Amino acid sequence: MNPLISAILYSDVETVRELLKSSSLLVNERTESGDLPIELAKKKGLKKIEVLFVQHIDWTSCYSKDELKQLLVEFISEISEDYFTAGLF
Repeated sequence: MNPLISAILYSDVETVRELLKSSSLLVNERTESGDLPIELAKKKGLKKIEVLFVQHIDWTSCYSKDELKQLLVEFISEISEDYFTAGLF
């Protein structure tokens, strides 16, 4: 299995980050169901991973400007929740 797809399936943000930096070919390999890795991340709702893709590839084929704005809002919300929750334990 494509290591990028595997990292997405396991929600492994750090591995996705490293793979996107080191191997641009992996972003074009499709899953068994025919999805590109960025499409898989979108389907799983993994905002942190989606943002990594937006930073490293041409996002215009996957997002409209409005979708990108919504992704930013959701990403900031997710980070805020992570930060707030971390302080509770």
